Amino acid sequence: MSPDAKIYRVDAAGKATLFASLKARYVWALLANADGSFYAATGDPGQIHKITAGGQASVFFDAEETHVRALAADAKGNLIAGTEPGGVVLRVSPAGAGFVLYQTAKREVTALLVAQDGTVFAAAAGNRGPAVPAMPAVVVQA
Repeated sequence: MSPDAKIYRVDAAGKATLFASLKARYVWALLANADGSFYAATGDPGQIHKITAGGQASVFFDAEETHVRALAADAKGNLIAGTEPGGVVLRVSPAGAGFVLYQTAKREVTALLVAQDGTVFAAAAGNRGPAVPAMPAVVVQA
């Protein structure tokens, strides 16, 4: 387990206690649920962890990216996630099924907002690097 991805609970008096430790290197975003549980977006690996009100963590969704950098929720209970390095905006159903909503031209999605009408806004940054020229078509004759 990596020593870096730790989540702390800070009480009203300002006392911090370790709440959950995840098998990841970074925690990029947290998103609360009405039932007291919450989601954590992690990096290295890019996953979304669900954490119970008691601090029990499990992998809810594996984005197959290096980082999940941003989290939001829509009115239907879906998670909206932004990734890096693919710059992808994903919708993850309450059952944990992922769907690509959009792939940006940038490297990372750093912030998300879901409007009341369901419109998703995504902030993206970073260059993906030099463009790779297209390979010429190869014709193979038998």
